[in-house]
Amino acid sequence: MSIRKRGNSYQVIYRCPGEKVPRTEPFKSEDEALIRGMQIKLAKKNGSFEPPVRTAKGAIQQKRDITVRDFLKEYVEVYGLKKWGNSYYSMSTGLIKNSSNPYLGERYVRSLTVRDIDAYYTLLLDQPAVVVSGHMDTGAKITAHTVGRIHKLLKSA
Repeated sequence: MSIRKRGNSYQVIYRCPGEKVPRTEPFKSEDEALIRGMQIKLAKKNGSFEPPVRTAKGAIQQKRDITVRDFLKEYVEVYGLKKWGNSYYSMSTGLIKNSSNPYLGERYVRSLTVRDIDAYYTLLLDQPAVVVSGHMDTGAKITAHTVGRIHKLLKSA
């Protein structure tokens, strides 16, 4: 294991068992690099050293357990703001807020099955439609067309 200076930063270089190429970790100060070097030495001496997980440059770390609410929020922030027009954006966020989040929001994405989604669509057809302020409540139910829009949104996400 070694520490070397590269420009204004420092690198800790060490080898991991089973890997041909040595690992490097960058640090802003020499003190941080020295502390990390000591941590690696101590962990190797105790036999408890586990190197950090490698990711490709620019790769996004995925959360293991993410709820549908958080996933759709992230989807709208990453994709919707860039690709959708004002009308489609407001319609999609309204569908998420009024239809998806109350029923699926607290479920984990990994736990959803085709059966769950099918039951959700069937449940939606029996729910009352959202009444927009300024309009009368006619007691209408959510239509198949609206369920189709929700399906299109969830599928694209």
